[in-house]
Amino acid sequence: MPYLRVPALVKVAEGQAAAELIFGQGVTVRAAAELLGMSATTCWRRAWWFMDRTLPLAYGRPLGPLPPQRGTSACPRGRPWIPTLDGQPPPAKRPRTVHRDGEDMPDVDALEPLDMVALMEAINAPYDDPEDLEGLDDV
Repeated sequence: MPYLRVPALVKVAEGQAAAELIFGQGVTVRAAAELLGMSATTCWRRAWWFMDRTLPLAYGRPLGPLPPQRGTSACPRGRPWIPTLDGQPPPAKRPRTVHRDGEDMPDVDALEPLDMVALMEAINAPYDDPEDLEGLDDV
């Protein structure tokens, strides 16, 4: 059992109370946290966990497994994936191997190492056409 895991019944009770205050009565998260005796972050997480937990019921679906906690590494952003509501998980994304313009990306292992000396000489080489530099002093 992970360290400091809160029992699901406690999470449901705290989440329901937080959700009723925040979403039902329009109380701010900070005020709801003070009323419930918890930190603002915990109050926000409990309220959204309760909303995510009961969301399938709003669509006439069974509850399903406990959703991951929003704002944690298990669900860093957005609504968590709920199998009874969302169906099968999407296929894993494959890494892109083509640029947006349609050209294939070069094979990094096949590239020759840069000649840094030649690159620096090219950067520091004197400019052949002084007319290209006209007007730069006016800026």
